[in-house]
Order: sequence, then structure tokens, then C-alpha cells
Amino acid sequence: MELINALRTGTQDLHRRLEQLPLARALAEGTVARTHYAALLVQLFHLHRGLEAELAAQPALGAVYRPDMARLPALSRDLQQFGRPAVDLPLPAIADLVQNFEDWSVVEPVALLGSLYVVEGSRMGSLILGKSLARAFGVPLQTGVGLDYHVEGSAQRPQLWQQFLQGFEAAVPEPQRESVVTAAIVTFQALYDLYAALPATLSPWPVPSVTPAGMALAPARR
Repeated sequence: MELINALRTGTQDLHRRLEQLPLARALAEGTVARTHYAALLVQLFHLHRGLEAELAAQPALGAVYRPDMARLPALSRDLQQFGRPAVDLPLPAIADLVQNFEDWSVVEPVALLGSLYVVEGSRMGSLILGKSLARAFGVPLQTGVGLDYHVEGSAQRPQLWQQFLQGFEAAVPEPQRESVVTAAIVTFQALYDLYAALPATLSPWPVPSVTPAGMALAPARR
């Protein structure tokens, strides 16, 4: 799976760095505060709303993205559980990323699949994070308690992930694969910047600056 290997290689360093950030560590260790987690959900709400809207507007990407893959409903339910409506504006990293979604949708829609790869891959991490968050908040590992984003569909997740990867590889023509990899890196960079900007229960520690040059497929309008 040449494209999948390129995606993994292209994003692995940012993935590793993100996991070392205080918020990511607090999530994994089950020490994150409810208010901080809710703040993260608000930003993920903005991300998914932007990405899923652009994907749904591209019928040609239907072989990879199906409407039932949308995670915005789960985020909405979780935010209701936390009593936190998604009224906050997106932070700069997410606002720029959403603008990129809109630009890619016009310039090269297949690039949106790079972002989809990142958010679908996060579902596998949710198999672990869901347990940590249930422990952090003192709730059962089930839907309806603020963990829908991580728990929903978890039983079928490994099988569905493998099916997704197989269909993904076949759906992206060779000439467009570089754009897909670049979009995945841009998306991971935005998530890194988001996690670095949000607070956690852990003490802050130095955050390296990782802003690779030339990654945007289209300039984000401000």
C-alpha cells in the first residue's frame, strides 16, 4: 500500500510530537480536566463541521467518504453532555485549516482525503483514549455520557479501518497522491498547534516550533 505508507511516513514525526504535548499526555493518562477536554471538543467540532461539509459536497469522493462516517453528530451530543455549546470561535490553527478545506475543495478536492485519513486514523486511537477518559470523568465506557466521539462504533472499528485503507488506496490516482500526503501533513500540523495551544492539568513544558514551509496546497485567507 504505497500511498498509505507515504501517509504514515509523512505524518509520523508530527504524530509523535503531538503525543508528547501536555494535553495529549493528560488525555492518555486520564488526568485531563473536564473543562479542558470540553474546550478541545469545541475545536474538533469546528474541524469536523468544515471537513465534513466539503467532503459531502464532493460526490466524486463518495467511494471513500460516506455520510455515515460523519462525527459531527457525536461531537454535538458530547458537548451537550458537558454543557458546552460550540459557540467559541475556532482557534487560529483550526480556522486556517477549515479555510484550507474550502480552498482544496475548489482547487483539488482529492486533497480532502488527506485530512480524512488523519481524522479516521484518530478513531483507532480512540479505542485507548475512550478508556482513559472514562476513568478521568468517572463514567462507564459507553455512549451517552460524553464519550460518543471516541466510543461510537468501537466494536467494528479495526475491521472498518482496514476496509477504509483498502478503498482509500484505490481511490487516489498516482498523480494526485502527493497532494493527499501534503494535506494530511497540514492537518496534523494544525492538530499539533491546537493541542499545544490548549491547557491541560499538567504543567506546561517547552513546545518545539514545527511549522514546515511550503505545506499549504492553497494559501489560507485571513
